[in-house]
Amino acid sequence: STQSTWGLQDDAIAELCEGLASNQTLETLDLSGNPSISDTGVRCIAALIDPRQMQCRLRGLEFRMNNALRHHHATGFHYSSIRRFASSLVHNVSLTAVDFSKTKLTSRCVKSLAQGLSKNTSILNLCLNGNRFGDDGGVTLAESLGLNHTLEVLDVGSSGLSVVSCIAFAFALKQNTSLRSLTLDGNPVAQLPEPQHLSNYVYDEYEDAHADNGDALSEEDDGIVEDEDATDAALDAALIPVGLEAESTLLSQEIAQAAHDTIAQRYHRMEGVRALADMLDENSTLTNLSLGRCSLDDDPVKILCERLARGQNSVLTSISFAQNCDIEESGSIAIKDLAMNTSKLTSISVASSTALIAERVILASQYSSSLQRIDVSGCHLEDESLKNLFDSLNSHPSNTLQEFVYARNHVGIYGFRLLGDILRLSCCHLTLLNLNECVEDFSAWPESGAEALRILGVAIKVNSTLTALSLSSNGIGDGAARALASAMSGNTTLIKLDLSFNSLLLPASQLESLFPGPEVLAFGQWRSSSVPRRPLT
Repeated sequence: STQSTWGLQDDAIAELCEGLASNQTLETLDLSGNPSISDTGVRCIAALIDPRQMQCRLRGLEFRMNNALRHHHATGFHYSSIRRFASSLVHNVSLTAVDFSKTKLTSRCVKSLAQGLSKNTSILNLCLNGNRFGDDGGVTLAESLGLNHTLEVLDVGSSGLSVVSCIAFAFALKQNTSLRSLTLDGNPVAQLPEPQHLSNYVYDEYEDAHADNGDALSEEDDGIVEDEDATDAALDAALIPVGLEAESTLLSQEIAQAAHDTIAQRYHRMEGVRALADMLDENSTLTNLSLGRCSLDDDPVKILCERLARGQNSVLTSISFAQNCDIEESGSIAIKDLAMNTSKLTSISVASSTALIAERVILASQYSSSLQRIDVSGCHLEDESLKNLFDSLNSHPSNTLQEFVYARNHVGIYGFRLLGDILRLSCCHLTLLNLNECVEDFSAWPESGAEALRILGVAIKVNSTLTALSLSSNGIGDGAARALASAMSGNTTLIKLDLSFNSLLLPASQLESLFPGPEVLAFGQWRSSSVPRRPLT
């Protein structure tokens, strides 16, 4: 295969696809990170997965982070090549997972993929994270869920979706009976679309339409019905204001603002979240809903949490409010009440949110009868939070907590003593403890670092439930690692120990002899600051 400094190019993709034409054994093809692949390469891949042309039986296709060259009129994927891929999806019966994240797919491309998805009967997992197709593509994709009865996992994070798409997905999931997981991270689902997003949408549509001129396929060729003119469709959806000329390549600020005002008259920003809450009362299959980094504040969080805590939903077991730092007092109380009062929720994430939210989730574990996983990573917590966790578990012997993710919070010597106390509790059922990036640099205070890990190791030795411990990126040196190994010697339950990205100089053979029981991950090197910022106290 031919490679350039950018990675695989079209000629290499053509050779690869030709070689795989009759493949019956390769299950996953990962072509991620090859931005030199253009429309020609996409057409080769489309032919590879089309059973009418080749006999390849791939089950997974990963195409992440390609198409980086597409910027305005630069070479990149356009509608015609993606449409050929969508046509192949109609007939393909082997692919179960497709990842097109961060490939700069426009709304017109996603509309075509949605049509292919509506007729596909094999794909279980589809990832379109990090694209820019906006509400026009989002609404069409949501509508395809009404016709597709096999897709189980859909990730449309960071795709420029607003309240408009949120309403569409909520409506579709009242009818869909297959989707188990929906990721909406990075989309302002409680906000109206921004004028600039509308400008980007029109530009992408114009670029696709002109670049694909004369290269369209007939309906007989691919089974994908050609949409009406993209601008007309947008007009019908009131996403683009009346008066936009077909030759326009970019919306003016005035026209974009007019479009925003039109939508504001039709939608209220809470309407999407209310639609999600209504859907959760009726849906019987969705078990995971991720709303991380969705610019949520107190009002939408209260709507969702109160409905889940007191509504009729009986299947949702996992929810994420990660990276929503606008949630304040009333929203954090609503999340705490949800964690306390539901008997269905097993996993909740408030990672990279505020300390207030994280503290209340930890305290909620004292009353929960179902929570098995709590993620409070990156919430600027101190050792006192671990004291709250100890008190919560100790006062609730029948607690169900099994996984605690505390990464990117500060842990001092007192915190390690508290962790030891938690692991020694007879009512502790933790199987996973994540302490990644919890110390500025162990190697800066070797004696304190060794003592901290010795305390943790003593508790692990007598603990009978912990199977996975992650201590990545803490600057752990050889001395601290030896202290941990000596203190936990004799433990027979730990299966996985992550010491990656630390300051270890010991060769792999010595690490294996130090930790004979668990599988040890120790790749990568710690990159610490020249002056440690915080002592291990």
